[in-house]
Amino acid sequence: SAIKKETGADYVLNGGLFNPDWTACPLLKADGAMQSKTTWRAYGFGWNRPEDISLRLDYENVSNFISCVCLLRGGKREKISVTSALDGARQRSAIGLMGDKLVLYCTDEGTTPGALQRELEKLGCTDAVMLDGGGSSQCDFAGKKIVSSRKVQHLILVYLKRGDAYEPKGDK
Repeated sequence: SAIKKETGADYVLNGGLFNPDWTACPLLKADGAMQSKTTWRAYGFGWNRPEDISLRLDYENVSNFISCVCLLRGGKREKISVTSALDGARQRSAIGLMGDKLVLYCTDEGTTPGALQRELEKLGCTDAVMLDGGGSSQCDFAGKKIVSSRKVQHLILVYLKRGDAYEPKGDK
């Protein structure tokens, strides 16, 4: 809430995974600087300007990139492969695209990666990435909040163009 107030962001969502030493894991790039030391590739969302956001592999060609577990790509379910640290039913957060709309998702219900994938597909997402989960899942979507006492390494801040605001649906 304090960061939302300080920055003027309209929506706030926890970001991706982070290591015990607070370094970003797996793939995070912000303002042109890679924040993680991961050398492998994974589908994630990349952009230079907000209107350019797309699911992609090439993080070198964008200023910003975030990835964790790709759930949907091109309207099709991706095979989910996660470690025990990400598996099981727990709180979840994700981002996706539905046409030209960015979808922010956060739930405090126990949800598996597969159930999250099906939920985002049902909502109409064609591309989606699961972010950090468990106690790290927290958000403030136009005053609808899921809070946690856990500190997170990074946040996704979304600023609406005035006149484009809409009310979030449901509790998620």
